[in-house]
Amino acid sequence: MEVSDVAKMKALEDENRRLKADRRRSGAQHRRLEDGHLGKILTPAQKRRVVQAARDQFDISERQACRYLRVNRRMIRYVRIAKDDAELACAT
Repeated sequence: MEVSDVAKMKALEDENRRLKADRRRSGAQHRRLEDGHLGKILTPAQKRRVVQAARDQFDISERQACRYLRVNRRMIRYVRIAKDDAELACAT
């Protein structure tokens, strides 16, 4: 091995070490987001708000936001229809 080859290997090892450190840092940030400083999104109302926030912030469609957040679009678009109890009250 020549001196220039040794210098190249040393530079590659340093770069590799730096890239590994960067990856560890980004992995820790990702785990922090997953592990839940914000917690899990449980209720349909929370899911609707998160999907809407993603749509507003990233300027994406409802379909894309639901796919990225792994939320069922039926649940996002569901509208509850209130029953009219007046008919039942008159029947009794």
